[in-house]
Amino acid sequence: MDSADAHWYLGRNVLDRSGRIIGSISQVFMDDRAGRVDWISVSTGLFGPRDNYAPLVGSRIQGDDVVLPIDREVVKGSPNSVTTDHLTDEERSALSAYYQPVLAMADPEHVILEPPERS
Repeated sequence: MDSADAHWYLGRNVLDRSGRIIGSISQVFMDDRAGRVDWISVSTGLFGPRDNYAPLVGSRIQGDDVVLPIDREVVKGSPNSVTTDHLTDEERSALSAYYQPVLAMADPEHVILEPPERS
């Protein structure tokens, strides 16, 4: 995946597993080793900017939206994101610990979603 593919995600609505809107994607984070997007920052603030991290593990694309396999409350309770274009190993570890129950239940055949083919 290249940076153009990663930019496909920006501004997309994020829905929870019940179809409720969580927010929109404000940042994408690439796994440097795998070369693909594995985390996103979701803008969830209704009364001011607030971004939370969410994993793309087990997610799917529905039209122009990204649907996460978790409830909106889980995302809104996650650690807040910082304005950066890269996650440190420590940040990844903390996020993985927070989302461990979700990550453990993710379908191993559908680990990271890819953006649709560009025509």
